[in-house]
Amino acid sequence: MVPDALRDRILGAVDARQDEIITFSQRPIQIESVTGHEGAGQDYMAGELKRMGLTVDWFEPDPAALRDHPAHSPVEGLDFRGRPNVVGICRGSGGGNSFLFNGHVDTTPLEPIQAWTHGLLSGAVHEGKIFGRGAADMKGGLASMPWR
Repeated sequence: MVPDALRDRILGAVDARQDEIITFSQRPIQIESVTGHEGAGQDYMAGELKRMGLTVDWFEPDPAALRDHPAHSPVEGLDFRGRPNVVGICRGSGGGNSFLFNGHVDTTPLEPIQAWTHGLLSGAVHEGKIFGRGAADMKGGLASMPWR
C-alpha cells in the first residue's frame, strides 16, 4: 500500500508534466516501425534516453553469438541488420537491487489503413486516450518507463 502523501506527490508530478508526458508518448506511435524496420523507432528512443541523462548502449545482436546462449530458441532467417537493440542505463549510487524494464518498438503491419478512425500513426488524443499502431502494444508502455 502506497502512503497517501507519496501517492499525492506522484500524482502531482504527473499532473504537472501532463503535456510533456503526452507528447513523449505520442512520438513513438508516429514513427513507423513495422517488424523488420525498427531502426527509426530505436534511434528515437536512444536519443530520448540520452536526453534524459541515461547511458545508452545501441547494438545489433549477433545471431551467431546468440546461438551459444543456453536459452537460445532458433528462428530461421533471424537477422538484426537495421534492427538494433537499445538499452538505457541509469546507475544508482548504492549497493541495492537493479531494475530492468523491457519492451519493443516493432508493430504489426499497418493494414487495413482505412480501419483507423484516428489515423494509424497519428498519436491522436481522443477522450483521454492516445490512438495509433503500437499505442497499447508496446509503445505506450515504453514511453512510461524512463521517466525520472
